[in-house]
Amino acid sequence: MLDDSTGNGGAAFESGSSFVISGVTISATTSTTLGDLTSVFSANGSGSGVNSGGISGAADGASAVDSGEHIVFEFSFPSNLIVSLSSFDFSGVGSSEGGDGALVSHNGGADILLETGAGNFNGSSDLWTPGLMLSSGDTLRIGAESQIVLEAFTLDVTAVPESTSLLFCSVGFAACFGFRKIKILIGSVARSLVPIIANV
Repeated sequence: MLDDSTGNGGAAFESGSSFVISGVTISATTSTTLGDLTSVFSANGSGSGVNSGGISGAADGASAVDSGEHIVFEFSFPSNLIVSLSSFDFSGVGSSEGGDGALVSHNGGADILLETGAGNFNGSSDLWTPGLMLSSGDTLRIGAESQIVLEAFTLDVTAVPESTSLLFCSVGFAACFGFRKIKILIGSVARSLVPIIANV
């Protein structure tokens, strides 16, 4: 079972299930326009992606997102949590000339092209830092111009106390709010990435 100490979501996503970490339920579904139109979430030590059925070899990077493949992450959580997407770690995203951009869509909106030079995207580290506030039920769809790999994402989770509990917070007001920064590894094996679990 996955828990806050590992933050490793690859195995849960591969089994087609969702998992809960710090009160946030995260699920992943895949789709493809390649091969026989079937797909599964695939993860290994270097990252994760989509494995499309009916094709193999260089035509389908089994643990990468190829052009025509998508992963949709859905985030669900109770109303007493405030959740934001702090960062998303990719690899294989190139410059605007390389055609290896990541395509990201929030709640089915237009794709945002992430590549070197794009806002809130560091092309040297392939790190996207949107600071995106999430509502329960929000989705994030990831695709690729050519081929990219998903490594991890970081959520900021703050628990807000019930209004009656605020009466007891006259001293140490900040202590009434629980804050966690959670890095969720989406490869099946944790490499040098270390889960960040912090209570403030």
